[in-house]
Amino acid sequence: RLARGGAGGDGADGPAAVARPLVAMGTGSDAMTPTLIGRWQTRVFLWLLVGLPVSVPFLVFGPLPLVVLGYALVLGLGLDVWYDKQQKARWDHDWPVHKQLQAGLIEFGLLVFTLLGCCGCTGVLLAAAPVAAPPTPGHTHDATAHDGVVARLGATGQAVDGWIELKLHDDKGDLELWLTLDKAGSKPLDLPLDTKVSVRFVDKSNKTVLLKPRDTKSNPDERGASHLRDGKTNYFVFPGTTGADATWLMGEAFSSIAVVELTQGGRTVTAQEFVLRPHGHGHDHGHDHGHDHGAHGN
Repeated sequence: RLARGGAGGDGADGPAAVARPLVAMGTGSDAMTPTLIGRWQTRVFLWLLVGLPVSVPFLVFGPLPLVVLGYALVLGLGLDVWYDKQQKARWDHDWPVHKQLQAGLIEFGLLVFTLLGCCGCTGVLLAAAPVAAPPTPGHTHDATAHDGVVARLGATGQAVDGWIELKLHDDKGDLELWLTLDKAGSKPLDLPLDTKVSVRFVDKSNKTVLLKPRDTKSNPDERGASHLRDGKTNYFVFPGTTGADATWLMGEAFSSIAVVELTQGGRTVTAQEFVLRPHGHGHDHGHDHGHDHGAHGN
């Protein structure tokens, strides 16, 4: 084409046509959304359009879904500031797929780490898997005098010398409680017969039961041993002859934090809280231990 136009020609196909100036493009419309604001708008839009509708059905199990969703939004809005700086630092100001994948992994990891490590949600997130409660100082569920749980009398701020042993029978849901001066259970701690003895089950909506002497004649335990001395006793039972419902305490799977309180003469003493689990009764272990259980109405 240069040959046809000549070396100095200015025909339609000559150098003059090549040197024709181009029209400059404009700077664009003001409708363009800045990158950071655009990120925030997209995140909030997806939070409202997808996150909320998916989470609402799970609110029947508690507020945790909204807590997690709200935290994810706040975390994401903060990370968007860092993402924006990373994007602007790239030569093409682009945000490719692998960067988006990295951002997703970062957000997921931070969300899980924070919830498990800082927000105290571990128990809620793992509620579907039963976890054995850690032992509480001052009590034990090892071999004891009556196969129950031993705990020290006197909670924080109460100076009391004494121990309790509480035993739950899984087959009938009845409770036996012994008061002793020593942990081994060899020295009884006798109290008046009208002493109010209560057990509150924290994990059962704080349901509370009252324990009383089996009777006022000899107050025998299930082995037949008398626990009445000079009008006082160290042995209390539930439901005994009260006729109270104990079926909710039945079963080998029962487990709850228990708080025992003793009230006498206007003074209340609380034992250190502990986890109460039942004493199992297999085919080889009778519930009465050689004593006539029915004779005492329990």
